[in-house]
Amino acid sequence: TGAPLTFYSEDGGGVWCASSSAVVDNCVIVSNTANYAGAAAYQGTLNNCLIRSNNISPAAQGIVRSATLNNCTIVSNSSSGAVYSCTLTNCIDYYNFHGASEANVAGLFSLVYSCVTPVQPGAGNFAKPPQLATDGVHLAAGSPCIGAGTNLVTGTDLFGIAWANPPPVGCAEFSSAPTASQPSISLSGEPVGFQVGNVNLGGLPP
Repeated sequence: TGAPLTFYSEDGGGVWCASSSAVVDNCVIVSNTANYAGAAAYQGTLNNCLIRSNNISPAAQGIVRSATLNNCTIVSNSSSGAVYSCTLTNCIDYYNFHGASEANVAGLFSLVYSCVTPVQPGAGNFAKPPQLATDGVHLAAGSPCIGAGTNLVTGTDLFGIAWANPPPVGCAEFSSAPTASQPSISLSGEPVGFQVGNVNLGGLPP
């Protein structure tokens, strides 16, 4: 059952799972594309993953298709429906666009304890903006996602941090400690020297 065999080679631009029993843990799935379904992932179970900046052909649907997602952050993707025929728990599904319109869900799906707009039926779902930190992954202080999840978590968050009780919604546990992205360093020959820049700070102010 499912899509004809001719479509299988066009599915799962980032991750292609042979069945729903395949598990993908703590992965960053970015900048992938697919011609038919699942630009980021097709089938399988994804835990504690960041899914960002993927795109799919206008005629297709589903940055993630026919998968189960737990504590995942699905943001800044381009598709007529970011998640298609998926089951989401403790997920952020926000800021995904199809042209000028936000397009976060499509097809048959089930969501609980997830941050998605427009708000969807299901326990614990809400539509308030997730308030991500400047790195686009961690939660900013005051985010409605902090402590808003249910205790169906596995392993650690994307960064190896133990989940709180209750856990947040999304792939990253909230920390009150400041966070900083890796800076870029550029060398100059005339005059001889270097510059450090592009540092994004998150969490509470240092």
